[in-house]
This record gives sequence, C-alpha cells and structure tokens, in this order.
Amino acid sequence: MDLGRVGIWTFQFDYQPIDRCIAAAREIEELGFGTLWVPEQRGREAISLATLLLSSTERIVIANGIARASARDARSMAAAQLTLAEAFPDRYLLGVGGQTRLDGDSVEALGTYLDAMDVAEYAPPVPSLRPPRVLAAINRRGLKLAAARSLGAHTYLCPPRHIRWARKVLGPTPLLAVEQPVVLESGSEIARTIARRHLSFYLALPAYRQMLIRSDFQSLSYKTGETMRSLMKWWSGATKRPFAPGSPNTSTLARRMSASRCCRASRVAFRLMDGDEWPGWPESFGTNSSLRYAQLEYSRNTHLRIPHGPGRGQPITRGRSTARRGRRSDRGSDLSASRSVSPL
Repeated sequence: MDLGRVGIWTFQFDYQPIDRCIAAAREIEELGFGTLWVPEQRGREAISLATLLLSSTERIVIANGIARASARDARSMAAAQLTLAEAFPDRYLLGVGGQTRLDGDSVEALGTYLDAMDVAEYAPPVPSLRPPRVLAAINRRGLKLAAARSLGAHTYLCPPRHIRWARKVLGPTPLLAVEQPVVLESGSEIARTIARRHLSFYLALPAYRQMLIRSDFQSLSYKTGETMRSLMKWWSGATKRPFAPGSPNTSTLARRMSASRCCRASRVAFRLMDGDEWPGWPESFGTNSSLRYAQLEYSRNTHLRIPHGPGRGQPITRGRSTARRGRRSDRGSDLSASRSVSPL
C-alpha cells in the first residue's frame, strides 16, 4: 500500500453533494496526493463513502479517519474491511476509533472491540495477510494499543510537541499519521478568525484540552482567553504579516509546516479551511495556487510504502486473535515544507 508522503483530510464530504465529493476525490488524485482521509462525523456512513470514492478513483488510497466503533459491531467492521481489501487491493486503509472521550475505559473497550474483529467469522475468500488498520489515539494508553494492535496511530489537532511525544510512546517503527489544519487565506485576521472558531470547539473537549495542556499550553487550565491568544500566536508563526505566498514570513510558515519532520511523523494529511466556509472547501483543488504549490513541493519526496497486517503483516487466523507482535519495517519519514500554505 502506497500512502504517499502527504494526503488530504476533510470533513466536507459530510456537507457537499455526492457528485461534488466524487469530483474532488478525482482532482485530489490527479494532483498526486497519496491518501484521502474521510472521517465519520454527522452525515455519511464512513465505509459506504469510502466504497464510493474507491470506485470513482483509480490509484489514491482512501482512508477512514476514523470509522466509529460505536456505529457498527466488530463483525460488520471486519467484514467491511476485508470486502474492500478484496475489491480494491492496497487502496483502503481502515482507521478505527471510539467516541471523543479517549480515556482509559474507552481504550480498554476499543481493545476488546479489536479482539472481536480479529476472530470475526468471514466466509468469503480472504487474503493471506489481514489488511492494515490504524487507531485514533492521542493519550499514552491509546498509543500503546495502536502500536500493539494496528499499523500505528492517527492523531488529530496535535502540535509538534505532542507528535514528538507520541513517536516516543509508539516506538520507532509504527505509522504515525498526523492531521495538520491549514488555512488557505492571504489575510492574517481572517485566518486567525477561522482558526479561533475551529479551536474553540476542541477546547471544550477534555481529551483535547488535556493533550494541549501537556503540549505546553498550561494556561488552558485556567484562562481560556489567554490560551486562545497563545495558541493563535503559536499557530500563526508569531508574525503580524499576512499569510500570502511569497510574503516575508514565508520561511516562518515553512518551519511550522515542517515541524512534523522533526517529530518523526510518518505522514501528514492537510485539512483545508478558508474564509468562506468552515471547514473550508476550495472551488477547485487544482487551480488553488497554495495547494498546487504544496503538491509540487511534496512530489519531490519518495513515497512511503507499508505492508499488510493488523499492523505487522500477520496471517489471518480464524477463531482466535492475531494480535501477536511481528516484524515491521521502519516507516518514519520526513516532510518538506510548503512556503505558500499557512499553518494555523
């Protein structure tokens, strides 16, 4: 499975007509992005949407980031994954997650869910190796579970300090796929307004709030307004200049974009936002100069290839868990920065 170096992550397929979703997926594929990540939020059923996007494209990997364990039983999740793996070899990556409450109890429940997936009855022909999966994880127990029971972890809204810590918890070889929100806006005030609107939602969620506190935003624990200013200053690169391609603060933005490289993220998926909608939706991915520049910049890198397996390429064994440890190649990778896409 070839994930590519950089992918696109979007909520917008829950809000757009299906023909527009298909057109966008095809355009993203033509631009050369390796993976398109679609979550399960408040609209379309995740695996049905993945099936539609896979059938409408030719090469790009479609990843559910994530499909909710609470939305379907383990047998249905396992059967759906195996069906798509057979129909679209090496093109479907299942991301599994629980609810927003990512505490110890939910991590334990997710482990039990994975046990049930691994022993689920499945009558049709199956591949010799189980197709890969990743787990949504931001805390230590979740990351440990992801390292032991899957290809690796998929994180969301995590600053570089947390990414670096997650890599240490996971170890050197598991996949660490990180979502990176970016604003396709030349005006700094508009960009910050979009970012503020986005962050305010997640600051109300205990799991993300605690993650940000651990990532050096301690003021979250007592002054939300001060914390918001701190977050905005950090994500904007501490500059008052507009986020325009070619502007003098381009190098600062590039350093923010490349922070994942220093933290050993395996791959990055950009979540696009703009001033017209939240989350944003470009009228054309291909004609957007910022996104086009990013594609050209990242296309110079080699691709990241991953093996099959519930993380480690194990054979499928009916009737018992296949969660034993095995061998896996190093999937750490670097990331070049685009100078024309503005990190929040």
